[in-house]
Amino acid sequence: VVYTPRLDQAGVNGIMRQFCIRLLAQSSYQLVEVQASLEEALQADEMVICNALMPVMPVRACGDVSFSSATLYEYLAPLCERPN
Repeated sequence: VVYTPRLDQAGVNGIMRQFCIRLLAQSSYQLVEVQASLEEALQADEMVICNALMPVMPVRACGDVSFSSATLYEYLAPLCERPN
């Protein structure tokens, strides 16, 4: 399951976010929009961030919490690369 933040209080429904959501909808991943606290978010196995300037990047750590899984990143990154 991939959790993405709801945008009713913060965030931008940008082009890359929309693209990633479409990719995930066509995959075996289940996408769920959530309103999660920082504490809840830090329970994740993996985090990625994206925007039009840096398509998909893994989050290696947030504060004292490290993320070692890269399964989602490895799926999305090649699909989100910019053409040369």
